[in-house]
Amino acid sequence: MPQSSPNLPKQQQVADALISEIRDGRWRKGDKLPAEGELGKRFGVNKLTANKAVGILVGQGYCRRSRGRGGTVVAWEDGGFKGAIGCFQGHTLSYFWEMLRGAQQVALARGYLVQYFGSPGAQGGPPFERRLARSGILGLLAVQTRFNGLPFPVVSLDNRPKPGEDWEFVDCDQYEAGRLLARHLLDQGHRRIVFVSHALSGFTGPRADGFHDALTEAGIKDAESRIVRTTFETAQSPVILDRIFATWPKVTAIAYDCDPPAAHAIWMLLERGRRVPEDVSVAGIGNVTEFHRPHRITTVDQHPFEVGARAAELLLDRIEGRRPEPIRDVIPVHLVPGSTVRKLRR
Repeated sequence: MPQSSPNLPKQQQVADALISEIRDGRWRKGDKLPAEGELGKRFGVNKLTANKAVGILVGQGYCRRSRGRGGTVVAWEDGGFKGAIGCFQGHTLSYFWEMLRGAQQVALARGYLVQYFGSPGAQGGPPFERRLARSGILGLLAVQTRFNGLPFPVVSLDNRPKPGEDWEFVDCDQYEAGRLLARHLLDQGHRRIVFVSHALSGFTGPRADGFHDALTEAGIKDAESRIVRTTFETAQSPVILDRIFATWPKVTAIAYDCDPPAAHAIWMLLERGRRVPEDVSVAGIGNVTEFHRPHRITTVDQHPFEVGARAAELLLDRIEGRRPEPIRDVIPVHLVPGSTVRKLRR
């Protein structure tokens, strides 16, 4: 199976692999794709799934069907498209694929294709930048990363400049995400609260700032000590829980700056005989759906689809000469209550 999000339908995973091969030049204009039976054997799917994958390629303008002869590859110029923009992201979570889906929907509606670059764990660097520069795309959406010196506009997603930096971005309101989560826990009667942030290895510092400020506004004087700043890997380990319960043995709520470590924490707490939410409430940020089973985590939806769609809209405006001003846009967030936070009696 191709390197695509494991949470996507199999036909989309197969289609993504074929699109990548078309854009990389393995399949050229006029080439015949293998018959659907052959595609099924190659990717380990049935013929119906392979048929749906080819249908996705047809719908996106990469090929046209030829009865009984498989799909005929065509260049995107021949499909009536104005050009292509790129999207670079190296993550497997559905959260990030929703950004790509939002970008694709807007781009296709405006007559552009979206070329996906990257694979799980992929990083940038000069060799990759040279590949991007030669790819023929008109602009790039870069998820949680930056690229310098490319001959076309680049917009970063789910990322924004630090003080003293200046580059274009579309992001959700990270600060408000942390603040909303803290306010919810406080409204549910929790005062003995801890927030775990992996700001040391990610882009989540503003979430911790928002959480901290909400605690301070509520009169919690030791708010800074309630913010545990660590790396993403450590945030998911038992070490953090040991530290929390050693420091705050009567903690009633533990919040995380994203859903994956929150889900891990729930399992670790249950293994230790602590019930969620009866003994300890747990919350996260991101609304990453694959981590909400079997427990529906209380979280903050950061609307990745809207982030991707807005970024594509602004990037295409820039490409078409409609937007000379810098691209700096922030998408609102909202709380999604779940089953992992309980209301305390006053």
